[in-house]
Amino acid sequence: MPTRAVPLRPHTPSSLPSEKNQLKLEGLAFGQAFQTLFKMSMMYSVDHPAASRSMQQSLDRLIPFLKEGQPFTIGFMNDRLLLNRTLVTQSNLTHLQVELAKREIAAVTFQPGVTLKEFKGAVAVLTLRPAMIAERGGIRKYLTGNPIE
Repeated sequence: MPTRAVPLRPHTPSSLPSEKNQLKLEGLAFGQAFQTLFKMSMMYSVDHPAASRSMQQSLDRLIPFLKEGQPFTIGFMNDRLLLNRTLVTQSNLTHLQVELAKREIAAVTFQPGVTLKEFKGAVAVLTLRPAMIAERGGIRKYLTGNPIE
């Protein structure tokens, strides 16, 4: 689910500016919620009651992106936020960018139909300590041995 590499494709002229603005606004809202969840899960754990509210808020912000049956990607490239195939100037997601980079993760892709249990499992893997991931040979090797639903 969340760590599939996504090749960048050129911008398609059929994308309307209003659609891009909507993607940016909703993507940033999801990014903020996901960043908060990331912090809470690193500080406590995904099973801690303090993280449960952030978990649900993040998933609630993610679901609209997945309703059309398409995956949703969030990540960072060249100090910009990647939302699906659109790069936007990021705002206030530096902590998420730094934490993903520590884990050698450029982007996370969520598949349609993701359940709360699957989302929680993915967040648990994403928030593993960077040293723990490195000890196991890096994120790719770790995910090969511990696939996410």
